Amino acid sequence: IVFIHHTTITGQILNGSFENNSGPDLTNWEWRCFAESDSSTPPGGGNWSIYVPGGQLQGCFPNYAYQKIPSISSGQTFMLSGWALGETAQL
Repeated sequence: IVFIHHTTITGQILNGSFENNSGPDLTNWEWRCFAESDSSTPPGGGNWSIYVPGGQLQGCFPNYAYQKIPSISSGQTFMLSGWALGETAQL
């Protein structure tokens, strides 16, 4: 007999729209190298997004933005969905 214990963890991403009162706002987000507000959004996606360049070879690579969700502990499984726009490298 195998017993499987399943726990549903609910966490909330704060400021997932990257805006406040229709203006740009990166409150509750952290990043490793650099990030700024950007107006590139998908249809129906709001007015603002976060722009996080991949990094730069002079000491900050890779770059990423993140948000800690206190209700999720190490080792727990969760699902996160979102929209991302990738850019190709310029050679």
